[in-house]
Amino acid sequence: AAFRAALKKVGAFEMDLSVLSSGEVIVLHDDTLRRTASSVDASLLDQPVTELTWAQVRDVDVGSWLDAEWASERLPTLNMTLQLLQQPTIARGQREYRPTLPHCYAELKSNGSAQEFSYDPKLPGAAEAAVTAGGIGPDQLTWISFSAAMMMEMKRRMPGACLCALGRPCCTHLDGPAAPAHQTCGSTCSLDLCPARQSS
Repeated sequence: AAFRAALKKVGAFEMDLSVLSSGEVIVLHDDTLRRTASSVDASLLDQPVTELTWAQVRDVDVGSWLDAEWASERLPTLNMTLQLLQQPTIARGQREYRPTLPHCYAELKSNGSAQEFSYDPKLPGAAEAAVTAGGIGPDQLTWISFSAAMMMEMKRRMPGACLCALGRPCCTHLDGPAAPAHQTCGSTCSLDLCPARQSS
């Protein structure tokens, strides 16, 4: 519901991705279901979602915590969410009211305290497969992550993709073709790996 509302207003949205133990990539900001889940086995609330299966989470109510109006909301998979990008949208704020393809910023979640390096090794391949199957190109999707290592892996898998690694204060461990694109601004840094931007 939030993504559909965002598309109507600005023509884009951001989502956070994790991969379940059964292989599905789900859209969920938190590491567990504790904050957002209702009508679920209490034993599942504090388990890392990466240890759960789709059968365990697919019917979980993730909307009632906000308001009863959203009680029908369920955890979406990446495949489900990418379907929202298939239809042109007209954002209310656009000066020219013409249909444009919506855009998504997809954050690949990293693990633990060493976020620059640590990530679930199953996530890049599973995310790549979903986007490839959905036919979504770099003009509609930008990969982002606090794990620069994850971004380098996605760049290896999808050379034409747009990616941005986020971190603080500076990803000095990066080298190779990405190094010239590295920029530092204040206490944060971004690694712009979009081929179109690098050539401009």
